[in-house]
Amino acid sequence: MYKIERLSQRSYAISEDYNSAHTVRMGLVVGDETAALIDTGTGIGNLTAVVREITSLPTHVYNTHWHMDHIGANGQFDRCYISHIDGKHWKAQQAQGKVCLKTKNQREQYIRDVTEHDENRMNMLLKSLNDDLPFQAACIGEEDTINLGGIKLRPIYLPGHTAGSMVFINDEESIAFVGDAILMRVWLHIDPTTTVKAYYESLQRYQELTCGINRIIPAHQYDIFAENDVAELCICAQEILHGAQGVPFTRHGMQGQIHQYGSKYIVFSNDRIS
Repeated sequence: MYKIERLSQRSYAISEDYNSAHTVRMGLVVGDETAALIDTGTGIGNLTAVVREITSLPTHVYNTHWHMDHIGANGQFDRCYISHIDGKHWKAQQAQGKVCLKTKNQREQYIRDVTEHDENRMNMLLKSLNDDLPFQAACIGEEDTINLGGIKLRPIYLPGHTAGSMVFINDEESIAFVGDAILMRVWLHIDPTTTVKAYYESLQRYQELTCGINRIIPAHQYDIFAENDVAELCICAQEILHGAQGVPFTRHGMQGQIHQYGSKYIVFSNDRIS
């Protein structure tokens, strides 16, 4: 159900194992005092037990963004953090500091979509899917360095896939956990994403702030990206801004245009370019 990959002395990737082509990948960074779990996936099985295989330290969650396939197991942990911008999506369902998001139906459909050719695996994962559990929520910004004891994480805004997408930089070990902000195929066509122009400017800023960070952990590939992968996404976005025509694209009932540069793709909407 989960795969664990050790990235360095203190960092791990934990992947929901759907099939060889698709995953939802989380990050875990273990300090001397606490641990940081970057995202909690779709919420299959007992993620807390998986984390406990690695560390017994108190573990807080840091969400890259608010989408249901990244917050599904938040309720298994004591405290969850998200950017101030994306945190607005939680406020309407917050009471006494706790949030309970009604996403189980969406998460069920997500599992059906990514396992549609493997009915046995689909049924096994659906049976293991967590209910919508409340969790303690708080917001963070770029000014909030995350000190785990002996190692720190640096949050950086990277708006695009969502307006408040945030990535987490482990400078000491040269690793970036980027959620859906940097992928083989970045989605900018679903509401409420930013424009292609805003995403392009975000990527440029990311490059300036993370020079030398050459292991980039995206959420939906098993691959580890490098700085040249970010450069490809920059060029892909730039070509769209300069008038490149996309090819019609439909997935999960959502329509857009898709443009490719090198091995990278951006899915966009014509009314959300600049």
